[in-house]
Amino acid sequence: MPARRRRYDFSSRSAALLRRVSCAPRKDKGFHDCCLREYVTVGPALRKEKEMRRIIVLVVLVAAAHMIAADFLVQENSRIKVQSKVPIKASPFDLQDVRLLDGPFLDAMLRDQKYLLGIDSDRLLHMFRVTAGLPSSARPLGGWEAPDVELRGHSLGHFLSACALMYSSTGDERFKTKADAIVAELGKIQQAMPSRGFHPGYLSAFPEEFFDRVDARRRVWAPYYTIHKIMAGLLDMYLLCGNRQALDVPIGSSSASTV
Repeated sequence: MPARRRRYDFSSRSAALLRRVSCAPRKDKGFHDCCLREYVTVGPALRKEKEMRRIIVLVVLVAAAHMIAADFLVQENSRIKVQSKVPIKASPFDLQDVRLLDGPFLDAMLRDQKYLLGIDSDRLLHMFRVTAGLPSSARPLGGWEAPDVELRGHSLGHFLSACALMYSSTGDERFKTKADAIVAELGKIQQAMPSRGFHPGYLSAFPEEFFDRVDARRRVWAPYYTIHKIMAGLLDMYLLCGNRQALDVPIGSSSASTV
Protein backbone atom coordinates (compact mmCIF):
# COMPACT_ATOMS: atom_id res chain seq x y z
CA MET A 1 0.00 0.00 0.00
CA PRO A 2 1.58 3.33 -1.01
CA ALA A 3 2.17 5.99 1.59
CA ARG A 4 -0.69 8.44 1.88
CA ARG A 5 -0.08 12.17 2.23
CA ARG A 6 -2.57 14.33 4.03
CA ARG A 7 -2.68 18.09 4.25
CA TYR A 8 -4.30 19.79 7.20
CA ASP A 9 -4.94 23.49 7.70
CA PHE A 10 -5.38 24.90 11.18
CA SER A 11 -6.09 28.50 12.07
CA SER A 12 -6.83 30.53 15.18
CA ARG A 13 -6.55 34.09 16.36
CA SER A 14 -2.94 33.59 17.40
CA ALA A 15 -1.44 31.48 14.64
CA ALA A 16 -1.93 29.60 11.41
CA LEU A 17 -0.36 26.18 11.36
CA LEU A 18 0.26 24.18 8.23
CA ARG A 19 1.04 20.56 9.00
CA ARG A 20 2.15 18.04 6.44
CA VAL A 21 1.81 14.49 7.61
CA SER A 22 3.32 11.52 5.81
CA CYS A 23 1.65 8.33 6.96
CA ALA A 24 2.94 4.84 6.28
CA PRO A 25 0.94 1.84 7.52
CA ARG A 26 2.48 -0.37 10.21
CA LYS A 27 0.79 -3.76 9.83
CA ASP A 28 2.56 -5.19 12.87
CA LYS A 29 1.21 -2.43 15.10
CA GLY A 30 -2.20 -1.98 13.57
CA PHE A 31 -1.83 1.78 13.17
CA HIS A 32 -0.13 4.35 10.99
CA ASP A 33 3.40 5.47 11.87
CA CYS A 34 3.58 9.17 11.04
CA CYS A 35 6.50 11.42 10.28
CA LEU A 36 5.38 14.92 11.08
CA ARG A 37 6.77 18.21 9.83
CA GLU A 38 5.27 21.47 10.93
CA TYR A 39 5.49 24.82 9.22
CA VAL A 40 4.45 27.55 11.61
CA THR A 41 3.51 31.11 10.88
CA VAL A 42 3.60 32.79 14.26
CA GLY A 43 0.86 35.24 15.07
CA PRO A 44 0.73 38.04 17.65
CA ALA A 45 -0.04 35.83 20.65
CA LEU A 46 2.81 33.43 19.91
CA ARG A 47 5.19 36.31 19.31
CA LYS A 48 4.24 37.70 22.71
CA GLU A 49 4.84 34.29 24.28
CA LYS A 50 8.23 34.07 22.57
CA GLU A 51 9.23 37.50 23.89
CA MET A 52 8.17 36.47 27.39
CA ARG A 53 10.36 33.39 27.16
CA ARG A 54 13.30 35.55 26.16
CA ILE A 55 12.70 37.81 29.15
CA ILE A 56 12.56 34.81 31.49
CA VAL A 57 15.81 33.43 30.07
CA LEU A 58 17.47 36.83 30.47
CA VAL A 59 16.34 37.10 34.10
CA VAL A 60 17.68 33.60 34.84
CA LEU A 61 21.03 34.41 33.22
CA VAL A 62 21.38 37.67 35.15
CA ALA A 63 20.52 35.90 38.41
CA ALA A 64 23.07 33.18 37.66
CA ALA A 65 25.73 35.78 36.91
CA HIS A 66 25.06 37.49 40.25
CA MET A 67 25.31 34.19 42.11
CA ILE A 68 28.60 33.34 40.40
CA ALA A 69 29.98 36.78 41.24
CA ALA A 70 28.85 36.40 44.85
CA ASP A 71 30.53 33.00 45.12
CA PHE A 72 33.76 34.47 43.80
CA LEU A 73 33.72 37.43 46.18
CA VAL A 74 33.15 35.39 49.33
CA GLN A 75 36.46 33.65 48.85
CA GLU A 76 39.09 34.88 51.26
CA ASN A 77 41.23 37.23 49.22
CA SER A 78 43.33 39.89 50.91
CA ARG A 79 43.10 42.05 47.79
CA ILE A 80 39.35 42.54 48.27
CA LYS A 81 39.14 45.63 50.46
CA VAL A 82 35.40 45.57 51.18
CA GLN A 83 34.52 42.42 53.06
CA SER A 84 31.05 40.97 53.50
CA LYS A 85 29.12 42.09 56.58
CA VAL A 86 27.12 38.87 56.54
CA PRO A 87 28.80 35.81 58.12
CA ILE A 88 29.79 33.38 55.38
CA LYS A 89 28.75 29.81 56.11
CA ALA A 90 30.17 28.23 52.95
CA SER A 91 32.50 29.27 50.17
CA PRO A 92 33.85 27.57 47.04
CA PHE A 93 37.23 25.88 46.98
CA ASP A 94 40.14 28.03 45.91
CA LEU A 95 41.27 27.03 42.43
CA GLN A 96 44.75 26.40 43.81
CA ASP A 97 43.32 23.68 46.05
CA VAL A 98 41.79 21.68 43.20
CA ARG A 99 43.73 19.55 40.73
CA LEU A 100 42.21 17.49 37.94
CA LEU A 101 43.13 13.83 37.59
CA ASP A 102 43.42 11.94 34.31
CA GLY A 103 40.19 12.01 32.37
CA PRO A 104 38.14 14.05 29.89
CA PHE A 105 38.15 17.20 32.04
CA LEU A 106 41.94 17.21 32.26
CA ASP A 107 42.12 16.57 28.52
CA ALA A 108 39.87 19.58 27.90
CA MET A 109 41.98 21.77 30.19
CA LEU A 110 45.17 20.77 28.39
CA ARG A 111 43.59 21.70 25.07
CA ASP A 112 42.56 25.04 26.57
CA GLN A 113 46.15 25.62 27.69
CA LYS A 114 47.50 24.94 24.23
CA TYR A 115 44.92 27.28 22.71
CA LEU A 116 45.65 30.14 25.13
CA LEU A 117 49.40 29.88 24.66
CA GLY A 118 48.95 29.81 20.88
CA ILE A 119 47.03 33.09 20.67
CA ASP A 120 49.03 36.00 19.28
CA SER A 121 48.97 38.78 21.88
CA ASP A 122 49.77 41.46 19.29
CA ARG A 123 46.66 40.51 17.33
CA LEU A 124 44.54 40.91 20.47
CA LEU A 125 46.10 44.33 21.06
CA HIS A 126 45.97 45.47 17.43
CA MET A 127 42.77 47.55 17.47
CA PHE A 128 43.62 48.99 20.89
CA ARG A 129 46.87 50.32 19.45
CA VAL A 130 45.19 51.57 16.29
CA THR A 131 42.56 53.42 18.33
CA ALA A 132 45.31 55.06 20.40
CA GLY A 133 47.29 56.02 17.30
CA LEU A 134 50.13 53.63 18.07
CA PRO A 135 51.84 51.58 15.35
CA SER A 136 50.81 47.96 14.89
CA SER A 137 51.96 45.51 12.26
CA ALA A 138 49.83 42.63 13.56
CA ARG A 139 47.25 41.00 11.33
CA PRO A 140 43.78 42.01 12.57
CA LEU A 141 41.55 39.36 14.05
CA GLY A 142 38.32 38.44 12.31
CA GLY A 143 34.78 37.71 13.43
CA TRP A 144 33.57 39.83 16.31
CA GLU A 145 37.09 41.27 16.65
CA ALA A 146 37.33 42.50 13.06
CA PRO A 147 38.29 46.19 12.67
CA ASP A 148 34.83 47.08 11.34
CA VAL A 149 32.89 45.27 14.09
CA GLU A 150 31.78 47.49 16.96
CA LEU A 151 32.15 44.71 19.54
CA ARG A 152 35.92 44.60 19.01
CA GLY A 153 38.08 44.44 22.12
CA HIS A 154 35.94 42.22 24.32
CA SER A 155 37.90 39.06 23.52
CA LEU A 156 41.02 40.52 25.11
CA GLY A 157 39.12 40.80 28.38
CA HIS A 158 38.00 37.19 28.11
CA PHE A 159 41.58 36.18 27.36
CA LEU A 160 42.92 37.90 30.48
CA SER A 161 40.29 36.17 32.61
CA ALA A 162 41.12 32.81 31.05
CA CYS A 163 44.85 33.23 31.69
CA ALA A 164 44.28 34.38 35.27
CA LEU A 165 42.01 31.44 36.00
CA MET A 166 44.38 28.98 34.33
CA TYR A 167 47.32 30.33 36.32
CA SER A 168 45.32 30.07 39.53
CA SER A 169 44.29 26.52 38.64
CA THR A 170 47.72 25.22 37.63
CA GLY A 171 50.39 27.58 38.92
CA ASP A 172 51.88 27.56 35.41
CA GLU A 173 53.84 30.82 35.12
CA ARG A 174 53.51 30.89 31.33
CA PHE A 175 49.92 32.12 31.59
CA LYS A 176 50.75 34.82 34.13
CA THR A 177 53.75 35.99 32.11
CA LYS A 178 51.74 36.24 28.90
CA ALA A 179 48.84 38.06 30.53
CA ASP A 180 51.16 40.37 32.51
CA ALA A 181 52.75 41.47 29.23
CA ILE A 182 49.32 42.33 27.80
CA VAL A 183 48.42 44.34 30.91
CA ALA A 184 51.67 46.31 30.54
CA GLU A 185 50.84 47.07 26.90
CA LEU A 186 47.33 48.18 27.86
CA GLY A 187 48.92 50.62 30.30
CA LYS A 188 50.98 52.12 27.46
CA ILE A 189 47.93 52.31 25.23
CA GLN A 190 45.92 54.03 27.94
CA GLN A 191 48.64 56.65 28.32
CA ALA A 192 48.57 57.31 24.57
CA MET A 193 44.80 57.75 24.29
CA PRO A 194 44.70 61.52 25.06
CA SER A 195 46.90 62.17 22.02
CA ARG A 196 43.91 61.13 19.89
CA GLY A 197 41.54 63.45 21.72
CA PHE A 198 40.14 60.90 24.17
CA HIS A 199 39.69 61.64 27.86
CA PRO A 200 42.65 60.70 30.09
CA GLY A 201 42.17 57.15 31.36
CA TYR A 202 40.05 55.99 28.43
CA LEU A 203 40.91 52.50 27.16
CA SER A 204 39.19 50.48 24.47
CA ALA A 205 39.53 49.17 20.94
CA PHE A 206 36.89 51.63 19.68
CA PRO A 207 36.46 55.41 20.03
CA GLU A 208 34.54 57.14 22.83
CA GLU A 209 32.01 58.23 20.23
CA PHE A 210 30.32 54.84 20.67
CA PHE A 211 29.12 55.93 24.12
CA ASP A 212 27.83 59.21 22.68
CA ARG A 213 25.69 57.15 20.34
CA VAL A 214 24.26 55.27 23.31
CA ASP A 215 23.34 58.57 24.99
CA ALA A 216 21.78 59.82 21.75
CA ARG A 217 19.90 56.51 21.34
CA ARG A 218 21.56 55.87 18.03
CA ARG A 219 22.41 52.40 16.79
CA VAL A 220 25.62 50.97 18.29
CA TRP A 221 26.77 47.52 19.38
CA ALA A 222 27.23 47.12 23.14
CA PRO A 223 30.12 49.43 24.14
CA TYR A 224 29.32 49.04 27.85
CA TYR A 225 29.37 45.26 27.50
CA THR A 226 32.80 45.41 25.88
CA ILE A 227 34.23 47.77 28.49
CA HIS A 228 32.88 45.49 31.21
CA LYS A 229 34.67 42.47 29.73
CA ILE A 230 37.96 44.38 29.52
CA MET A 231 37.66 45.56 33.13
CA ALA A 232 36.60 42.09 34.31
CA GLY A 233 39.72 40.60 32.74
CA LEU A 234 41.91 43.22 34.41
CA LEU A 235 40.20 42.63 37.75
CA ASP A 236 40.84 38.89 37.47
CA MET A 237 44.50 39.62 36.78
CA TYR A 238 44.67 41.68 39.96
CA LEU A 239 42.76 39.28 42.20
CA LEU A 240 44.20 35.99 40.92
CA CYS A 241 47.66 37.01 39.71
CA GLY A 242 48.47 39.94 41.99
CA ASN A 243 49.12 42.33 39.10
CA ARG A 244 48.75 45.80 40.63
CA GLN A 245 48.83 47.56 37.26
CA ALA A 246 45.78 45.53 36.27
CA LEU A 247 43.91 47.41 39.01
CA ASP A 248 45.41 50.82 38.20
CA VAL A 249 44.24 50.66 34.57
CA PRO A 250 40.49 50.31 35.33
CA ILE A 251 40.82 52.90 38.09
CA GLY A 252 42.14 55.26 35.42
CA SER A 253 39.26 54.29 33.16
CA SER A 254 36.76 55.09 35.89
CA SER A 255 38.15 58.63 36.09
CA ALA A 256 37.59 59.00 32.35
CA SER A 257 33.96 57.91 32.71
CA THR A 258 33.26 60.65 35.26
CA VAL A 259 34.51 63.52 33.08
